[in-house]
Amino acid sequence: AAGAQVRAAATAADEARLRAAVEAAGARAAESYNRGDFAGFIRAYADDVWVFPPNEQPFQGPNAALDFFRRSYERGFRNFQITTTGLDRQGPMAYETGIYSGEFPTSGQAGAVARDNGKYVAIWKRNAGGEWRTHFVMWSSNLPPAPMPR
Repeated sequence: AAGAQVRAAATAADEARLRAAVEAAGARAAESYNRGDFAGFIRAYADDVWVFPPNEQPFQGPNAALDFFRRSYERGFRNFQITTTGLDRQGPMAYETGIYSGEFPTSGQAGAVARDNGKYVAIWKRNAGGEWRTHFVMWSSNLPPAPMPR
């Protein structure tokens, strides 16, 4: 019974370390994005990361991610925030769910912005060095889709 308690305590401590690492990585990513530091934004991405953006084709790798998020920033997406809402671990993999928000310029009045918010899923893998890296991420907006052109 004592061995099981020790294992449970070690598992709880490991889960707490994982949550702290994932939440810190998210905070660093949002801060980096908001100052235009895209290399900092994707720092936690694995070399073989897959990114599944909404309404676009998925892509793989940090260089493609750099290009995608740089274009998003250049189009005016700002004030990006993410919050982890769930985290589960199975061996060397962890599954994160969360919510995001940000602002983007609207057409019409100069300086006008609209707020986007949505949800995301990220899969983290522990690498050979023991670091947790994002292996897969996808997200979608909670806003209704834009009307179809007539």
